[in-house]
Amino acid sequence: MNTEEKNSKLLPATLLAALIGLLLGSIPAVAGVLIANMIFYPLFAAAPLIMLLFNSLLGGERGARALIVFIVFSLLSAYLGAVACQVAFYVIRDSISVFRIPVIITMVFGISGVLPASASAYVYPLVFTALGVAVAAELNKNQC
Repeated sequence: MNTEEKNSKLLPATLLAALIGLLLGSIPAVAGVLIANMIFYPLFAAAPLIMLLFNSLLGGERGARALIVFIVFSLLSAYLGAVACQVAFYVIRDSISVFRIPVIITMVFGISGVLPASASAYVYPLVFTALGVAVAAELNKNQC
């Protein structure tokens, strides 16, 4: 089996690790909002590190392709985490029931836009996500 065939068999494990990191990566930021009623931006760096952890546990690919997968899924995680934090703020501030969360999500997205009304809410999550990606890339490079 050559190297290319071996890497193609490792890519599904890397994608699964990235998906798990995407889902679990926004939990620390949302938990910070629910517990302390404020966003702890350094917690956005957790998603790429969780992706790297699960990539190591699942025996996924290490290298440039894994880094590209981590970057794409980390950006998506930063976006979803920031939206989730805004929704959590509205739920706490207005004492909204769980059944009204879809309405709040629609309000955060706006009527026709993909980004919420204040796109500046994404600057710090993206900065700390980029920091997490840089740390994960360095750790990934050292594992090879």
